[in-house]
Amino acid sequence: MKSFTVSLSALLIGFSLVACASPEDTSPTQETEAEPSPSALTESEQTSLQYAMNRFVAALKASDTEAFTTLFPQRGVWTFESTIGDADSRSVHSTSDLRRDLNNRSGLYESFFDGDGDSVRDYVESTHARPWQRAEDARFSPPDRPDMRELMYIRWRLEDGVWVVDAVAAPFA
Repeated sequence: MKSFTVSLSALLIGFSLVACASPEDTSPTQETEAEPSPSALTESEQTSLQYAMNRFVAALKASDTEAFTTLFPQRGVWTFESTIGDADSRSVHSTSDLRRDLNNRSGLYESFFDGDGDSVRDYVESTHARPWQRAEDARFSPPDRPDMRELMYIRWRLEDGVWVVDAVAAPFA
């Protein structure tokens, strides 16, 4: 019963935030729960969110594509956002898209694992796989890099009570 109360309050806060947002501030419609505010997260949710982010970093460091895909939505979609060039450079993907590209070692595989020095894994390795810092709500950016907070981040959402990747933003296409 407690988790229902937390989810309901997080939803109400999310609806309030959406009502105040301008159309430019909203993201594409997805099957997601409202992103909870920091005050709406219980200690248990904060711990499980940090654990999910640590698993993300560990999977990238180990190049464990199978463990990596378990961190993405099992229903619905997630977004890859390029933070350089065209401000609206976004692509929406399903986890089956991700699995296909990881198996074929193309497309998203290159963005995450092998982009010739320009992949998310390269950023993880450059920070010696230290835990990423929670920047706000359910968003994490590379450790000790405040200059990267707007350029590179992983945003999470709850799906059936489990944290899954909602968006990945990186300074490359």
